[in-house]
Amino acid sequence: MNATIYLHSSKEANWEIGQSLGLTGAALQMFKHALCEVKVDVEVDPKTGLATIVAVNDWLVVQP
Repeated sequence: MNATIYLHSSKEANWEIGQSLGLTGAALQMFKHALCEVKVDVEVDPKTGLATIVAVNDWLVVQP
């Protein structure tokens, strides 16, 4: 079975991380939106509940 889950990062946390990286101005403004909403598609084992990521933002993930 498959499910879609959305992950969210806070702009405030990203702002702090960006500052710690030395970003300023427009670069910091852009970075604060990084990963604010990430779509993750997972395949779920119905017996165990184990979820395996199969795609991120509609990009397929290659399994080893």
